[in-house]
Amino acid sequence: MKITVTITDWCVPFDQVVRGTFEFENEADALAHINATSAAWWAANEGDRCMAEYPDTTPYEPIGELGYYNARYELWGGEQGFHAMLDHAVYAALHEAHYKREFDGKGITRPGYLIVAELSGHKPV
Repeated sequence: MKITVTITDWCVPFDQVVRGTFEFENEADALAHINATSAAWWAANEGDRCMAEYPDTTPYEPIGELGYYNARYELWGGEQGFHAMLDHAVYAALHEAHYKREFDGKGITRPGYLIVAELSGHKPV
């Protein structure tokens, strides 16, 4: 499955902009790129210093599973941000694979919020 990742960022007073769109042949390469790019963004925008000055800042943590976890980070009270987005079809496929693995594959009923969303036609597919 080809994976398309779009990297965006913003810095107030300017709007969110696309920094690049990248294609990968596998999840591991896409995940590595997202984590390397977001870590570089965090360092370039003084994320650690921001945490000292804005204690409610969520610490940087690389994402561990593509499609289920979100690579979206904010610094300086939300005035600077980073977001790595997946194309819709890949996001939907990876999200569904997560639920099949974590619930269906273990014989566990999916949580109510997922059942309601699916019955209402609000799946990411």
